Amino acid sequence: MNFSSLEYIRCPACGGKVATAPRAWQCLSCRRSYPVEDEIPALLAQPQFTPGEGDTGLDAETARYPLLMAAFALLLRVWLPAERRRLIGRIGILPGDVVLDHCTGPGGNLPAIASLIGPSGKLFAMDLSRAMVRAAQRFARAKHIAAEIHRADALHLPYADNCFNAVVHYGAINQFADQRKAIDEILRVTKPGGVIALLDEGIEPGKENTWLAKLLVWKNPLFSSRPPLDLIPPKANPRLEWVLRGVFYQIIFRKPSV
Repeated sequence: MNFSSLEYIRCPACGGKVATAPRAWQCLSCRRSYPVEDEIPALLAQPQFTPGEGDTGLDAETARYPLLMAAFALLLRVWLPAERRRLIGRIGILPGDVVLDHCTGPGGNLPAIASLIGPSGKLFAMDLSRAMVRAAQRFARAKHIAAEIHRADALHLPYADNCFNAVVHYGAINQFADQRKAIDEILRVTKPGGVIALLDEGIEPGKENTWLAKLLVWKNPLFSSRPPLDLIPPKANPRLEWVLRGVFYQIIFRKPSV
């Protein structure tokens, strides 16, 4: 890392400031300790998410991820890295911004975000899956991208209030048991006026009966999900776009200043 992340980090259990050490980070308020594995801190508030527990399903999903992305690319006839750059380029991220790649997966968004914020920006990434954050770390290093990567729970983000200029979430909002809590946490860590982008599976109205929509819903019921517009503050004026041949939605909005 070429920047200090401590000013942005908070204990996910109590919200206190955190001190770093090679093998564990510690909250200065509640004294809770967070282990560091392969230079990635596991900033998890809930005991059931301690490293080594409950990872089987997440790791299996990680192993399937490259095959799933290849299948989507063939089915939708798109080059996904180029589509990521195009879609992320429309969010409104600026040079020098401090950005969180929320639920980063293996880090596919990192090159596009890094190119937008430039050398003066700061890039953070988090995911609950231990395998995913390790993959994101390897990818960032291979691409020479400076990114602070954490293992974290989207329902208890380990970041200070109002600290990010932008939060990018691509591909997991439909899976959250508590979508409201997840979106509220994203809003909490975003600066007033900061931009938020949410992208996930969802069929554009009017296209539900196409062969592509029926196939996708049959293979993955999450494609029948609807955009969570009701969970976004009305003053945010969310902009809804249907992307990737109308089988994904992207919502872009700014956190209200008041």
